[in-house]
Amino acid sequence: MTQQSVQRFYSLDALRGVAALSVVFWHWQHLIYTSPGVYAVQQQPWYGVLFLFYQRGWLAIDMFFSLSGFIFYWLYAEKIRHGVVPLRQFLILRLSRLYPLHLATLLAVALGQWLYASRHGSAFIYPWNDAYHFLLNLLFASSWGLEAGQSFNGPVWSVSVEMALYIVFFLVCRGAGVRLRWMAFAVVIGYIVELKLYLPLGRGVAAFFLGGLVYRLYTRLALQRQRKTIANALLLLMVLGWLFTLWVVGSGWGETLAAAVPLAGKLLFRMAPMLLFPLTILALAMTEHCRGTMGRRISVLGDISYASYLLHFPLQLAFAALLPALGLTPALFLSPASLVLFFALLIPLSALCHRHFELPMQQWLRRRFL
Repeated sequence: MTQQSVQRFYSLDALRGVAALSVVFWHWQHLIYTSPGVYAVQQQPWYGVLFLFYQRGWLAIDMFFSLSGFIFYWLYAEKIRHGVVPLRQFLILRLSRLYPLHLATLLAVALGQWLYASRHGSAFIYPWNDAYHFLLNLLFASSWGLEAGQSFNGPVWSVSVEMALYIVFFLVCRGAGVRLRWMAFAVVIGYIVELKLYLPLGRGVAAFFLGGLVYRLYTRLALQRQRKTIANALLLLMVLGWLFTLWVVGSGWGETLAAAVPLAGKLLFRMAPMLLFPLTILALAMTEHCRGTMGRRISVLGDISYASYLLHFPLQLAFAALLPALGLTPALFLSPASLVLFFALLIPLSALCHRHFELPMQQWLRRRFL
């Protein structure tokens, strides 16, 4: 398989779906925090198996950003560089994909939070649900540093950051294409912004352009005669890296190190987004490049990833609102049955949403504005 013949990285689509579900597991705490004193990390359903998601699922957002960087450089960088895709077309392509479901969930959560607050006296999880933050969400600017905190459909903060990244990406590609030094410069700037100024935006910039660097490395390795050997070596390193990560988190060694030497602990836990995630993307891309399509059967997880990501908080809000009416307490969500029920609703709902709402709206908007 040549680089030009790669039509879709099914394994990366599947990885995006796994990352979305990782965030859902991480946010399971939303349903338990509503009962102070009941919550404990180890009490969550099937903790012994799912501990990595419950403890570090929030890091999957960095995987999202890096995957976006890889895919966007693959699909758009040269087209933008040579003027084939102008800014207006690029933004319409992205907004037609992201905005309809964002708007629908924003309105649903606004209504749900109003009903929840009228009964409980406070909002569910995300408190900044006023007119100002509604406007920020409406403009996809809820996490650009203008906000007081997370609001409405809180997980959409990462999508808001991505919208800002698209502008930065377009400008970088228009001026520099896939030049290594500019991508590396953007990564460094991102980490500086993350550490010194504003965490969400800096985190997004660093991880996104790190994904771009991975794409640049992939284009070089894919042309090597020994590319199959390289792909196998990368795959082995990826497996070893994930096994090491499972040991660090499962054994508690990382937490012990963080308590004894905070800086060393912080660096240890940054190894995943800085090293393991890029390695995983590169290993899967190279393996699929050499062996043909891989992960095609589970790539549907990538198709529904945006829906599962945006729908999981509204569904949690509905669960939390219904509990008192059914005479139940949040302790219910310590039960494995509640986790199974939640995913049994979320995944089919996401699939239906993708097929019957996201795709039709995307096609209609593109016909209308392009």
